[in-house]
Amino acid sequence: MSSAMSFNIDSEYRIDDLCKMVLGKSEYQQASARDGLTPGTTSTVKTTASKYGKALIHKLELLKDTRFSHWRHEFIVLTLTYASETRLLYLEHSWHGTGLGERIPVTLSSLIGSQKGSADEAMFYKPNDPHENHRRKCTMTVLEIQFSDHSTHSPVTLHSIARILRQIGTKHKAYALFSANCWAWSRGIVMAIAIESSSNVEIVTMSGRDITLEKLKIYLLTEYGAFGGLLLHCIEKGRHDLRWHEYCILRCVCFLCGFIGLGLWFRHVIFGPLNWALRIKELCIYKDRTANTNGQDHTYTILPPDFTDLIPTFPGIATHLLGYNFCGPSKYLYILVPPIATSGARVTSVHIFIYGTVELEPGQEQLTSVTESTLNRMEWFRCAILRQTQDGRLIEVSEPACFPLSVQFRSESGRRSYGAVHVMEHHHPLTLGLRQGDSIAIWALGRAGFIHKPAGAWIKVVTNHRLGFLDWLVVTDVARTIAGLIIYPRGHTWPEIIGRFCHELKHLFIEIPWCLNSFCNDWPWSAINMAASHLLSTVTPLQLPEDDGDEHPVEVSLSNFIEQLLSPNGGKGSPFCRAIIRSISLGQAEIDLFKIIVLLVTLDNVKYYVHIRHPKDEESLWHHFITSLWSYHGFVQDTVVIYRPGKMQKAAWDTLDVDFTAELSDSDTAASQDILSVALRLRDFRNNYWWYFWLNENWQWPISIVKAIMKCAGQVARVQLQCDEELLQIDKWEQTDDLLGEKLEGWKHAEGKTYGNGMKDDILFLFAHARARFLIGPIILISAFLHVYYHF
Repeated sequence: MSSAMSFNIDSEYRIDDLCKMVLGKSEYQQASARDGLTPGTTSTVKTTASKYGKALIHKLELLKDTRFSHWRHEFIVLTLTYASETRLLYLEHSWHGTGLGERIPVTLSSLIGSQKGSADEAMFYKPNDPHENHRRKCTMTVLEIQFSDHSTHSPVTLHSIARILRQIGTKHKAYALFSANCWAWSRGIVMAIAIESSSNVEIVTMSGRDITLEKLKIYLLTEYGAFGGLLLHCIEKGRHDLRWHEYCILRCVCFLCGFIGLGLWFRHVIFGPLNWALRIKELCIYKDRTANTNGQDHTYTILPPDFTDLIPTFPGIATHLLGYNFCGPSKYLYILVPPIATSGARVTSVHIFIYGTVELEPGQEQLTSVTESTLNRMEWFRCAILRQTQDGRLIEVSEPACFPLSVQFRSESGRRSYGAVHVMEHHHPLTLGLRQGDSIAIWALGRAGFIHKPAGAWIKVVTNHRLGFLDWLVVTDVARTIAGLIIYPRGHTWPEIIGRFCHELKHLFIEIPWCLNSFCNDWPWSAINMAASHLLSTVTPLQLPEDDGDEHPVEVSLSNFIEQLLSPNGGKGSPFCRAIIRSISLGQAEIDLFKIIVLLVTLDNVKYYVHIRHPKDEESLWHHFITSLWSYHGFVQDTVVIYRPGKMQKAAWDTLDVDFTAELSDSDTAASQDILSVALRLRDFRNNYWWYFWLNENWQWPISIVKAIMKCAGQVARVQLQCDEELLQIDKWEQTDDLLGEKLEGWKHAEGKTYGNGMKDDILFLFAHARARFLIGPIILISAFLHVYYHF
């Protein structure tokens, strides 16, 4: 490595020595003094400014080494000319003790230590040099900046580049993986050059497209970029300028930044890609424009970065390229999932969470009478798939087409808050249409007379990989470890047993998450969705079909239907609780997949048809058994659809295979049944679902609740069976019960056994006819084996 006083553009240098020779001793020491150093700490080599400092810089390239996909190593290439000589200058930062392009070792020193001497290299090459071609062969161009050759301002020269390098600093004592992003050195320099020489920037190219300099700055600050280099510089300055506790806080922040980045990398390697996006930012979307809370226009620009974008993670789509193509008046690209990694995996579900508010524009007092139901029916969000073409452009996929996302409003003073939880299962068109590298985009829409203020959104794409040999090997080892913990050799003391237990737990802490990710990756997200949906239903009232003849039904999950009627926040005083049940029908869909209860109710002389849909044979599926591990009820797949009389209700009725229809008596002696009583019984079934399920084998809650409603009514005016055309006049419940017990399969035993009539009878039924016998039997056998093993 040359350290002589003479300088030429056909040698290799340390960047620090390069700065000394290009700047000269005087200017170099002035920069050192500004950085808090003393002249005595610098080299005593006497140098004068080199003539090559006037070399013009024509192009800057940021190249990424592609040999290590899991490690972001990038370097800068400058194209410069002086006296008709053209050279390529490579600026690269490596760990101390490693050569150019070599991998940084993952050691304790590299993780939490300090980098006393960094390997900052400056290498000159001639055009078409074989060595330069070899280095470039294993790289990809991240971005490219071309500078003007005929600028009215001061041109970009090697001298100005050396001054920027010296200002940023080349030897960072705090440079470590857990201190800040080690890959941010190059991008920090690129950003400094772009800012310093902004007046000379002619063309900025990224991903094969020309962009503006402002968009480049946003990209560098969000895509795991230049902020890491700024943090390094702040740490070095803070060592001298900050008080000790402020400096420690700054170091802790940088440590956490790097720690999170390494954790995300570890999560990516072990469990696969995250495939999620989070946006926490409030905007004001009008009919003709989009602005932030400060009034700045964002109609055609993507949102500034969230704090979550500054967490170092794997790169996604440069969102600044999407502004004019996918944003416009009354339509703003609010959130975009990075390219989805589905290689070797199957997309099982997509989870979307949205919340925000809607306010009236000033001067729109005439719209104050707009109800939550009207707002619910308006389109506020739209979702679609974006796919990259062969030429690098992003296009909106036409199949499946863009579709709306509904939200639920609740009334508040001066504004209307909303929330939404959407789950696209594996059979949904969006889930079926996703491919490797696709992105999911959600647009927030504006409406005339309203100010739409989305405040947050979250998208998660759940994928399941095909089970491989390694997955089954891990499961086998988990089973062996657990068996070893249970069947521990006799004759050992408690300290020995505890020591063995702790030793085996270290393996389980890695293997069990692996198994959960491989076999039940979507279960945790289903639980999160259920909790979020339950919370939302407690604060939003039940929506009913409009009274103006609009026939579009309202569909909610059964659990949310219960909460919206009975919750003290959302359902208190709900008028639908007073709706009187006039008739009740039981049947199944013609495709024989759902058991359906149809309630004809009246509220203020207005008829509503309530369809309660339950997946037929759900109780016999093994997945339903396992659901009891994370769900406190089994109403996961059950839904409620509310119709008004009309074409859509008639079409839904015509698809049913009705077992029977019972018209409840409206006489003075009959006890009228309302929707509130049904909701109370459904809540009891939901809260005690697994007790009913495990302690009985023939329990069917749809038939059970129908029997409860009819029994409490006391009198049934007429009953029409599917096999009989005429209406049967029946007065007493006992007669109705006997009739349906003879004609309808499963009617007699649908309520299950009532325990408590005798211990012997209860135990015999439990071991002979309850689903719990499938759990109790193996537990007894294992317990007996362990008892014999340890005591004999």
